[in-house]
Formats: sequence, structure tokens, C-alpha cells
Amino acid sequence: MDTTTIQTLRIISRERDAHALRFNLERALQTIDWQPSGLPPAAILCIRKLRDPQPGALNLARGDRLRPSPAWRQALTTTIEQITRQAVRPLLGPPPANAPAVLFLDRAELLACLARDWLEGVLVTNWWWRSLLATRLLLGQALQTTVLATWGEAVEFVPAALHHLAQSGYAIRFAKQLAAADTYNLLQGITQQFGLAAVQQVLIQAVDGTHNTSSDKGKATTVTASSGHLVTPASPWQRWAPELDGNDLSPDQAVLLGVALGLQRHPAGVRTPAFAQAMQTWLIPAQPHQRAAWRSRER
Repeated sequence: MDTTTIQTLRIISRERDAHALRFNLERALQTIDWQPSGLPPAAILCIRKLRDPQPGALNLARGDRLRPSPAWRQALTTTIEQITRQAVRPLLGPPPANAPAVLFLDRAELLACLARDWLEGVLVTNWWWRSLLATRLLLGQALQTTVLATWGEAVEFVPAALHHLAQSGYAIRFAKQLAAADTYNLLQGITQQFGLAAVQQVLIQAVDGTHNTSSDKGKATTVTASSGHLVTPASPWQRWAPELDGNDLSPDQAVLLGVALGLQRHPAGVRTPAFAQAMQTWLIPAQPHQRAAWRSRER
């Protein structure tokens, strides 16, 4: 559902009854279509400041008859569309501090930019985040808690968000900031959202240690014929996310990125029984340390 939120509204009026003024203004604003034309339905537009397009033309003392005139409504629509054309997409690069508006084409872009700005330490300095996250920031939540809570509420967009972060070089850096509890919660949400029952079962077994270790241990490593050194098996997501290998990710961080990027880049591959089996085999050398870390997650 399309929603419009006005963070701060300033009124100059001769009306002395503040309650009546507010009530009438709310009624008037509810009659307006705030959605700019030409934007995709999933787009999120943040406007820094919107002035009255025709000061004095909006009569706020007409009670039940209150309805902005067609001329005022058209002037407001024209103003919004002019600002929309000046909007900057943060996904394409950090907007200037004085940008009149910012635009996210969907929630995945918003999540990716939120994570990036948190990593860069500019989350609270950008005016759009102060508006979008106002409730959480007023509650005094830690920034990492705010970011992860926002991601957890929109797990259906996490794979695309991590793909955006990977394209800009932030995915691995973001994952390394996550504790085992964070990765487990995101993984649980993703596997449930996208119906990855086999992958979810592997995660449960990794936590509980209920898989058949004796039959699987032989698959966890192989011996090279030339040197006799143990070789860790290739990661199950190497085909679609080769950038994850060799980056000192913990197993849980690698699984989160591997599964999420797979859903975005090769969804059919993530859904095969072979992938779940390969993931289980790949996880075996990481236990019991990883199992202990996941078991300590927040419940």
C-alpha cells in the first residue's frame, strides 16, 4: 500500500484554535494524491523540504467543507514532480548533503544504502535517514541494532540488497560486522521467506549437531595426490559468488552471503538437494565451534 509520511509540518495561520486548525489541515491533506507520476510502485521518495505552492490559497477554516482547490492541488503536484526530477539515487553514489530529495527504486536499494552508510559512519549525518529511522533513533537504539532490525523486517529484499552491496564492494565488509546470532536470524528469515526447506534443515542440523557426522566426515576434506595436504572442499556457492572465497569470512557469514547471493544470481541452483548436501558437507569442518556460536544466538 502506498503511504505518505510528513515528518515535520509548520503552519502560519491567524486561526487561534490550534486543535481545529490541525484537524482541518489533516482532513485537507488526506484528500491529496501525493504519489509523483512516473515512479515505480515500489519506489521510496524522500523530500527534504516542500513549501506551500500557493501561500494563502489554502483556507483552513471551512470545517467539513475543507478541500484544497483544483488550482492549489495542481500547483502542489507540479512542485512535487519538479523535486522528484531532481532526486538523487544513493545507490549510485553518496548524494550531496543538500540534495533536495533522494530516491530508492525499491526497498532493496534502501537496505543496501542503509548498510553502506552505517559502515561509512555517515548514517546519522544524512537527513533522509534521520527521517526514515526517526522512531528508532528517538528510542536511542544502537545504530547496528537499528540497521539489523530494519533488515530483519524486510527479509524478502535481503538477497537483492546483498547483491547491491556486493556490486559496490561492501557485502563482505557488512557480513564481517555480523555476529553469529545476526547471521542465523537473517538466514532463518530468508530460508522461510523463500521456501528453502532443505537449506533450513541443514542450518538446524548445524546448530543441533544431529547430522550423521560419521558418514559425512570423509567428504569434508580430500587428500591431494602430490603433496598429501588436506584440501578444504570448494564452497557450494563458488559458481555464483566466487568473490566470497579467501576473504576470511566465518562459516556463518559465508553461508549468509552464499545463500542470499545465490537467490539473486542463481535461484534454481540454491533450491536443489545437491546444494543443500554440499552446504552440509562444507560446514562439517567448522563444527563444533560454529555450532556453539549459533547456539549462543539470541532467542
